[in-house]
Amino acid sequence: MKYTDYDTEDFLKDEFFIRWILSPDEQTDHFWKKWCENHPEKKQQILMARDFIRSVNYGEEEIISDQLYTDIYEAVVAKDISDPTETKTINWSWLKNIAAVTLVVSCFYLGYSVIKQPNEENRINEELVIRENPSGIKSVLTLSDGTVVHLNSESSLQFPEHFNDSVRSVKLTGEAFFEVAEDKAKPFVISAGGNNITVLGTTFNIKQSENFTIALVTGKVKVEDPTGNKILMKPKEMLIMEEGGKIVKKEFDPLEVIGWKDKYLVFKHNNFEEIKEKIESWYGVKIQGGGQFDHKWSYTGVYYNEPLEKVLEGISITSKFDYIIEGKKVIINNPK
Repeated sequence: MKYTDYDTEDFLKDEFFIRWILSPDEQTDHFWKKWCENHPEKKQQILMARDFIRSVNYGEEEIISDQLYTDIYEAVVAKDISDPTETKTINWSWLKNIAAVTLVVSCFYLGYSVIKQPNEENRINEELVIRENPSGIKSVLTLSDGTVVHLNSESSLQFPEHFNDSVRSVKLTGEAFFEVAEDKAKPFVISAGGNNITVLGTTFNIKQSENFTIALVTGKVKVEDPTGNKILMKPKEMLIMEEGGKIVKKEFDPLEVIGWKDKYLVFKHNNFEEIKEKIESWYGVKIQGGGQFDHKWSYTGVYYNEPLEKVLEGISITSKFDYIIEGKKVIINNPK
């Protein structure tokens, strides 16, 4: 049976799962952490199994708390009584199996405790937090280790409420600027676009669009791509991974690349489609029209914390087009 088909009872009987809860090592911790991230629909079963296993082993007496007993009882009833209008005999074999599992877990725990005393702070916290920003919204997050994350619009970050003792791991979609708190004993690992970025104390920007880019401001970064290639970066370097697999390193303009986190909207030789994309993401609007711009046309300009109308006005002066703002819609007439 695959783990995706497991219910709470199956997790309670799985030795690999029990080992992770009672005495996690690098192998179990890596596997189950990734599995939980990829299967959030199993969160309830995982948490119930975890609480049950811990209740068996973490008290002076091997008893189940009243609340946990009630939760398990309700799960059994929900499983065996599908039609509330009918009277059925509850299948108590499931609950009897719990008693057998209790004995297995207890024996397993005793064996491991001789070798290694479990530490509650060592466990991966299954409670993952997901922060998502729609278009037009940016936010600043402070993680449990003190790391500060500037999350751009149309981006999301997944992270645990509390990091474990071996690694600090998060998952990014979109764009973010990280100010990672230094901890030499616990590397900070970001999963983004199929790549793993490992750092200690570093400031850098990650962006996923047509290409995957990392712009390193301070510190050191190690990037591992999906094929296993490992690339080391130095400050003031930008790493660009193109869709075809080509990798380029170059210097970058900090204002152009990371100015967004300080409210700078920067255009640098951008064509109309690039400007449209930036404005839509920055202000949470949709732009219509403007299809007759010359293919050689481009625009350069810097705006600090300006409203949408000011930005459109600045671009329209040099480009000679008219525009109308209707709520969250912008209509651009063809340039004159």
